[in-house]
Amino acid sequence: MQKAHRITNLYSREMNSTHLKFAIGRVMLTKEHLLKHAISSDQVSIKGHLTEPRSYGVYALPLDRDGTRRFRFGNHPVRQQELKHEFGSCTLYQLFLERKDAEKLAKWLNKEIQ
Repeated sequence: MQKAHRITNLYSREMNSTHLKFAIGRVMLTKEHLLKHAISSDQVSIKGHLTEPRSYGVYALPLDRDGTRRFRFGNHPVRQQELKHEFGSCTLYQLFLERKDAEKLAKWLNKEIQ
């Protein structure tokens, strides 16, 4: 329990930093580190409803009423189509081969705008 509390405190202190860090075990990841793992959409090809190799996108949604942009993530391109249907549009922000990287970036971006 103490370890979780320390991670929470570290996370809270770093929230205002321009280099918000994620605590993962003992590894600290910055936004820049995550972006280095992003791939180009040219590196995957559409095979049925998914891509080969499997990829995960981070998507920017249209602006909220208060002018805030939110981000979502999921299997590419299935999640992109779901978001377009739900919100009318969305833009692929980044693409990853690892789901955890897409999830972390989307969470980071959403925390950054709060």
